[in-house]
Amino acid sequence: MKRQAYLLLPVLFLLIGTGCNRPAVSLRQDILFHAADIRTRTAFAEPDEDRYPALWTDDDRAVRISLNGTPGADAPVHASGDGQSAWFEASFTAEPSEPCTFYALSPATAFRSRSADGWDYEVPSVQNPSAGSVDPAAMVLSATSTPTEGLPAEVSLQFHHLTAYGLLTLNGLNTDLQSVTIDLGPDASLTVNTASPRQIWFGMKPADLSGREVTFTAKTAAGTYRRCVTLPEGRRMVAGQVARFTVDMTQAAFEPDTRSISILAIGNSFSIDAMEYLYGYLRQAGYGDIFLGNLYIGGCTLQTHAGHITGNDNAYQYYTNSTGTWTSVSGGNIATALKSRHWDYVSMQQASGSSGMADSYEPYLSTVVEAVKEHCPDAKRMWHMTWAYQANSNHSEFGKYGCVQIRMYQAILNAVRTQVLARGDFDCIIPCGTAIQNLRTSFIGDTVTRDGYHMSYNIGRVATALMWLKQICACPLDGIDAKAAGYSLTDRQAAAIKDAVEKAYAQPLAVTESADPPVRIRNVSDPSLKEVLAAAGYEPASYRELSYPIIPYAFYNSTAGSGLTSKAGGSTASNINQFSTTEFFSREDIPVGSVLVLKNGYQYRPEGWTRLSAKNASAARPANVTTQVVEVTEGWWSGWAYRAFNLAEKGNPGLTEERMEALRSCLSIFVPAD
Repeated sequence: MKRQAYLLLPVLFLLIGTGCNRPAVSLRQDILFHAADIRTRTAFAEPDEDRYPALWTDDDRAVRISLNGTPGADAPVHASGDGQSAWFEASFTAEPSEPCTFYALSPATAFRSRSADGWDYEVPSVQNPSAGSVDPAAMVLSATSTPTEGLPAEVSLQFHHLTAYGLLTLNGLNTDLQSVTIDLGPDASLTVNTASPRQIWFGMKPADLSGREVTFTAKTAAGTYRRCVTLPEGRRMVAGQVARFTVDMTQAAFEPDTRSISILAIGNSFSIDAMEYLYGYLRQAGYGDIFLGNLYIGGCTLQTHAGHITGNDNAYQYYTNSTGTWTSVSGGNIATALKSRHWDYVSMQQASGSSGMADSYEPYLSTVVEAVKEHCPDAKRMWHMTWAYQANSNHSEFGKYGCVQIRMYQAILNAVRTQVLARGDFDCIIPCGTAIQNLRTSFIGDTVTRDGYHMSYNIGRVATALMWLKQICACPLDGIDAKAAGYSLTDRQAAAIKDAVEKAYAQPLAVTESADPPVRIRNVSDPSLKEVLAAAGYEPASYRELSYPIIPYAFYNSTAGSGLTSKAGGSTASNINQFSTTEFFSREDIPVGSVLVLKNGYQYRPEGWTRLSAKNASAARPANVTTQVVEVTEGWWSGWAYRAFNLAEKGNPGLTEERMEALRSCLSIFVPAD
């Protein structure tokens, strides 16, 4: 570099010595350019408070360098080891005394032209950001040198950002992305190729976005989500600054990109429950070519599935649905079904009773997974997380969990974490167990099974099918008619189901309380009943009146079990408007020596259970009571561990809302004072 400059010096001396008026000779010089400020370039470093320093890398694209506004030349980048500085070299020609100002643009790919007004540059409309940084091609910077007379040997450049930066998060989109397009209006859109809905970096030219309508389009394997948002006043994209955007995609419009989908379950009766209405919901989501399969053996465990794979047994009832109607054939074989077509999704599951027993999964789960990988290597592998039993279930395996629902649910979560997620080879979890647990916190309550463990035909099966739909397609549920399954479902019930499913999708391994919890009402004290107590020979001061919860439009039948029949739970029983009922009482709640006082014109049936997980013999159902004063004795509790009262007017007439409300004060329970 310096040698070239020295070789030209004798020529200059010769011209000066002769006093000749010949034109000045232009010099060509190799110039070393330095960029030595950490704030200047390409990969973002760890943030310093709200500032993201930028680092140089050897992979950076060449820098365009202009002398005095000429188009200039490209210079390769050489970065320091710590990325905090860089140098590049280029050759330029100028007259010896010509003022020289250098202009640099990084990267050179952004160059369009150079004029007196500055750079005409372009930020790419398709960007591929790296982790924690924008696409290097979208981080456009420029620098201007200090003017010199003649060509210098070295030039120091301090770059500044021409690009404004954005950091986008798409909430409510729990699925892998392919790309996100940000449409700012005519001729102003950019597409970011990314696999995560969070920490989406992009770059764009500075702009005032105040009040502008922006459309965010997220493309996934399942389909496209589109949400239009009006930005607030004062929203600007400023060069060198990071603007953060958070967009809620839960209400985004959804359109499947593919019109065909095929799903196979290696399951049992719980997969039948979950998939029963799935075809219709997929239709509503926009799919036209649908094929569903379900390899069924009742109560089938992973161990049994693995055994049939090893033995290549024709042991399954094979259900299929490609028209909206389920049909089945006997003698189904797992390998044959897996190879029968190109499956988009294959689900696996453990039998319900063993679903929370972590030590029951291996080595059997590995056998099933390897069979799916062998025969359907391109299919997405799903784990169907089943649900805990109803609190009063009489299932023979409920005892594994102490007949405690929440204990069973927590055991299922533990097994999913340690035996399924820890493997790393499942594409997703279908959190039906969480959706059902969420739903149980709603006004619907613990009433979503038909027998204590299988889903009810309306609410339960709708909830699980919508959970499959949401997890597979990630489509918004507000556009799905949940009542299309053909069973009675109120708008309120449908809303509670969708709320439970959406929350399970967002938080698959934790219970989220319902937006529509149960209405908790309690009995109302009637002073006249204390007078009846005194008239019967009891000293009111020796008792305290029990406050207890009441469920309107509901009743128990102890000979059928301990499940609640209620209007809120979806019952359309013709006599549902005759009753309110209390919740369960134990012997500790109503001890011996308590007194029940009933208002004239009313009656109650003191239902009784030996245990809540079993029904009683039909002959054991207690009769209606119309006696005004009843003392609780050992005989009253004999044979029972729990009791509840169905309240009604005498003769069980249908009740208006006003008369239903009056049931709250028809029965007072006086327990001995402490």
